[in-house]
Amino acid sequence: MAQRFEDKAFGSVGIEANRNRSNEFANKDSKPPKTSNETQDPEVTTEVSVLVGNGRYTILDDGDLEIRNKLNGMGISIQQNGDIMMLSGSGGNGKACGGRFIINAKGGQLAKYEGPVITQASASTKSPTEGEGSNTSETSATDKLACSNLYYGDAITECHGELRLRATKVVIEAADVLSLIGKSKVLIQAGPSGGGEIQLNAGKIKQTCDTSVEEVLGQKSTTVAEKTDLQFDPRASVNIISPGHVNWQILGDYQQTIGGVSKTEVAGAVLSAPLVIDRLTSFSVDALLGNMSFTSVAGNITQTATAGALTQFAGLALTSAATGFVNVAGGAGVDVTTVLGDVSVESLVGSVSLKAKTDVKIQGAFIYLN
Repeated sequence: MAQRFEDKAFGSVGIEANRNRSNEFANKDSKPPKTSNETQDPEVTTEVSVLVGNGRYTILDDGDLEIRNKLNGMGISIQQNGDIMMLSGSGGNGKACGGRFIINAKGGQLAKYEGPVITQASASTKSPTEGEGSNTSETSATDKLACSNLYYGDAITECHGELRLRATKVVIEAADVLSLIGKSKVLIQAGPSGGGEIQLNAGKIKQTCDTSVEEVLGQKSTTVAEKTDLQFDPRASVNIISPGHVNWQILGDYQQTIGGVSKTEVAGAVLSAPLVIDRLTSFSVDALLGNMSFTSVAGNITQTATAGALTQFAGLALTSAATGFVNVAGGAGVDVTTVLGDVSVESLVGSVSLKAKTDVKIQGAFIYLN
């Protein structure tokens, strides 16, 4: 039957009916399609398994174990990379105390972190500690409490690196003793480059050190009721070195007791901005009230004017007395003159001798010789 059908079909198109010639069509090469065949990827990338699910909560496994609240998203996430995430909700429904993370451990807490710990806390303007009504001012988020720690016992913080406290205002308050101990140095700086102000308020300040070095680049002012500088080392010295002036103003008495010697050298140099306006006298001592006394108990008193004159002036009387000799010598001459009154030379016990290499001249209205 099939053979007769093929013969009729091939005969109608002018091809010899041959059952074997049907293979010619099967052996011919067909043209390739312009569009490649489409393929499907049956690989499953995410598989979600809902373990528990109701109207409010769900527990699902999508590679990470999630325990979530469907209303506000709070819950716990245990991830494949080892992270554990906890997200608290916002409270809602008028619950002001909602959204907090609360831990109440009766036996304490042990925490060990192999990596860094970063904590961020923000002061809430709607904190439940504000009571009725919350503070909504612009600075409430920075003026209110953001973090508070309370310890009933000792608290130790050990850092093997740099520990830095950075805040707008830092207050360290100790009920008894505040100790700052640095094994090599303690640095206290006010201002980014040291240009700020440091204030110390105390009833008593006590310092103990081997060497004290103080550098003041500007002016230094000290106001005290009484000041005492005591040095116990006999090799010590007090040195005041100033390229400018030294001005002492004392309303009371001034006393000096010197165990060694005292030496004062005055150069009399002219400065651009002098403290003493009268520059005629390089060294001047004025006693406005009372007497002036210069006494050498066991030595001599020497007055020398190397290149000038020595002048002594008294408003009333000038007395020169000595238990020994009184010697008046002048290289160019000796002149004794009185404007008013007499000149008397008297030897109470011995004689009076007048000697001259040349002449002896005595002039007067009358000359009395006894």
